[in-house]
Parts: sequence; structure tokens; C-alpha cells
Amino acid sequence: MTVWDENGTESGAGDIAEFEVALQNNSEWNAQWIHFDGNNDSHSAPCPYFRKEFECGKEIAKARLYVTARGLFEARINGRRVGSDYFVPGWTDFSKQIQYMSYDVTDMLNAGSANTIGAIIGDGWYCGYLSGRRRNIYGRHPELLARLEITYADGESDVIVT
Repeated sequence: MTVWDENGTESGAGDIAEFEVALQNNSEWNAQWIHFDGNNDSHSAPCPYFRKEFECGKEIAKARLYVTARGLFEARINGRRVGSDYFVPGWTDFSKQIQYMSYDVTDMLNAGSANTIGAIIGDGWYCGYLSGRRRNIYGRHPELLARLEITYADGESDVIVT
């Protein structure tokens, strides 16, 4: 690509670059919030762990994980931690918005074999104790929402959702 400045001076060709735009609308998730029903929401409880096994039968071109929680989450693929973030998705006013994370997980998947995705979720600011006095400010239990998009080298794709 070549550009010119206000004096008509040519920049010379630059390197090709690209960027991605993640999910823009709630309807793009095509996923459901999931949670564990077995806890007593009047006090903290062990953090539930969710997992799903799936196959990637072809060569993988790219894979993106979009994930968030009402509470906190830590995601794993094939036993390896996704990202280096802690306490995600972070503090937010859950009555107004929920932030989500987007991860390039291409190198974490095994082409031609079984894979496992999992996440552990905790109360966090969503339903944990705030200021040490009150809990369940925004909701009664932590929940997880995730979408894994896998694009294969042949252009086909798979989507794994909660």
C-alpha cells in the first residue's frame, strides 16, 4: 500500500498488515450462559469446572476463543491455560455491560485428533462478597459464555459454544 502526505510525498510501499474485528452483536455468540445449579448461593462454594471434548479432523488455519463470565473465569484447551490474564473479565457494572476476552488459540488445538476445552468459574464481583458485607449484587451464581471458532485450511469451519 502506498500513501501520500499533505505535500504529495509518497510513503513507499509498506508491509501488508491485517486486523480482525471480533463479535459486534450479542446475537453473534449463538451460545447460552451455563452455570452449576448445585451450590447454595447464600455463601461461597467450590468453583465449578466445565469441559467439552471435540474433534478437529482437518488442518487448522486459525482458531479464536471468545469467552466471558458473570463472575471470573480461567479457560484451558488441552490442559494448557488460555491467555495470561487474571481475574477476567474484570470489574464492570454487570447491570450495564459484560466485557469479554478474545484469544488466538490456533496453536493450542490438535488437528486430526481429540481436543478438550474447559473453564473454571468463580463468584468474582458478580455474585461474591463486595466490601465484605453483601453478596449476589448482580446475580446469584457465576455463569460462563464461550464461543470457539475454528477455521480449517480448506475454508470450512466449526463452532463450539456453551
